[in-house]
Amino acid sequence: MATVNLQAIQLVGGCADIRTYPEAASQTFKKGALVQFSSGKVAVADADETTIVGVALHDASGTTDSDVQVALANEHNIFVANVYHATPASSVTAAGDRHKKYGVEAVGDNWHVSLADTSNNRVRIIDLDRRDAVGDTNGRVHIVFLGANATGGTGAG
Repeated sequence: MATVNLQAIQLVGGCADIRTYPEAASQTFKKGALVQFSSGKVAVADADETTIVGVALHDASGTTDSDVQVALANEHNIFVANVYHATPASSVTAAGDRHKKYGVEAVGDNWHVSLADTSNNRVRIIDLDRRDAVGDTNGRVHIVFLGANATGGTGAG
């Protein structure tokens, strides 16, 4: 089986529900980062964040209040992401992954579906990406964010 390069999360379908929010102070996130609200502005999220706003569609500017376009984390936007596990032999796609729920994990500047985290569920795999084979290391999957953990751009936070 092949090893797929780890990449940033990308919006690939659904209703393309995108909003623009002001950037919080001192942000350095990259395109594809998960973001949360911090005093009504977007800031990089952490893996255990329970209210993810969405996925940044461009790098942070580093300038407070700059516009940031965000693809909302909801059950309507479909994203593609790599699966990841710190143990490469466990970082593979499986047909049985469809409809399973997992946490998320940042590796460097990119966020991935954490196959090791089945208790802090943030996303649901809806399908395997057809560009990769079942059993590929770090294979790509199509995901939606779980409603319980996605603010859907409500401005809460």
